[in-house]
Formats: sequence, C-alpha cells, structure tokens
Amino acid sequence: MCSDGIEPDAVTYILLMDYLCKNGRCTEARKIFDSMVKRGLKPDVTTYGTLLSGYASKGAPVEMHDLLDLMTRNGIQLDHHVFNVLICTNTKQEKVDEVMLVFSKVRQQGLTPNAVNYGTVIDGLCKLDWTYNIMIDALLKFGRKDEAKDLFAALPANGLVPDDCTYRLMLENLIEQGLLEKLDDLFLSMEDNGCTADSRTLNCIVRKLLHKREVGKAGVYLSKIDQNNFHLEASTAELLVSNREYDQYMKFLPEKYRFVLKSRAV
Repeated sequence: MCSDGIEPDAVTYILLMDYLCKNGRCTEARKIFDSMVKRGLKPDVTTYGTLLSGYASKGAPVEMHDLLDLMTRNGIQLDHHVFNVLICTNTKQEKVDEVMLVFSKVRQQGLTPNAVNYGTVIDGLCKLDWTYNIMIDALLKFGRKDEAKDLFAALPANGLVPDDCTYRLMLENLIEQGLLEKLDDLFLSMEDNGCTADSRTLNCIVRKLLHKREVGKAGVYLSKIDQNNFHLEASTAELLVSNREYDQYMKFLPEKYRFVLKSRAV
C-alpha cells in the first residue's frame, strides 16, 4: 500500500495485527503496532486489545505486562474486552486472586460488568473446580456486595442454577444490610425456582435475624422450621436461651419457643 502512495489507516493496521496475532505471529504484529505509532497514528483500546489477545493466546505474560504498562502511560482506559482477556489469562494460570482483582477493577474504572465478563469469570472458576458460591462468598466477605449481587443475577444467563448454598449466602447478606423486605422476596423467589430451603438455611436465617435483634422476623422463619418438621439446631436454641435481651420480644415468637421466658420465671 505504502509503495503505491496509499497510507494505511488505523483500521487497516488493526485488521493486519488481528490476522497476525490469530496466526501466532505476535512479534510481527508488534512491529506493525510500532510502525503505526511512528506514522503518527495513536493506538486506541481496540488496537491494544488486539495485540494483548495475541500475547494471551501465545502465553506471553511478560509482553502482556509491558503492553498494559504502555496503555497506562498513554492514558488508555481498559474496556470489557481487555478485562476479559486478563480474566482468561489469569484463569489459565490458576491465579484466582488475580481473577477477582481484575473483576473488581472493572467497576473501579467506571464500567459495569457485562454478561460476557460474568460468563468469563464463571467459566474460569468452573474450570478451576471453583464454584460460583466460593466467588460470591469471597466477594461478600470483602464487602463487595454489589459485585456479589451482580454475579448472583448473572448465573441463570450462563446456564447455572443457584442452589441452597447460593441463596443462603445472599439471604444472609440481605439480613446484614437490614433489607428484610428483600429477604422475604428472595426467599419466595427461591421457592418459586424449585429450591426448597433446608434446615441449615432456615436455622442460619434465624440466627442472623436474632443477632440483628429482628426477633419478630426470626419468629416467621422459626415457624417455617416447624412447618417443614426440621429440628432447631443447638446453636440456634442456645442463642434464644442465652441472651436476655430477646425477652421483651419473645411474644413475637411462636408459642413453642416461648419456653425461654417460662424457664427464667421459675
């Protein structure tokens, strides 16, 4: 093209780099990239992403790191495609902490994780024999509640069905945030989706509510334990018996659980 007096534009450079990278010729693609810069064309995030994808496919972490540094120095903001490349690369290297770090950076850069981001994370975790429950639990423990919520919402779109453990994590999080109406809504949604709360889940809900002094709401879920003929776990019963602060609220509990007041009156 140049010999004919026709100067290639940015799109032409990207297409050529993409072809080279897909054929494992990343060194040549990098020369094209450098030639583009020398000609005064400014590479955008798509250009960087094309070369980054090539390095990722070839397994060249040093080159990837250098290119990311160059992006930062040139003020290029990472987009969803670049984040997905980084997530995939770290997954292949079994760097789960890095996967979570990259995932969190999506929000830090003002982006909203999209379906592809979540799908990449979920697929990567599954390949590492990690479950999405571990990811959600980790996000909640580190205070990244919005990300946990979004990941939970993305499960059906990726062909996954939340199980009782998934729902338990999300239900406990709602209690922790004092969102009791949403707690009831999610619990109903759980049952509508064919996932029946087991004894462990109901006992966990009751204990969490008691810790938050939501004794009346705890009574609602104590009733569900009875309706399902589940047993009150020792830790749940101990919580009811050991804390006198709950006495003034005992009237909100089912009759059979008011034994605490009666036993203290003796």
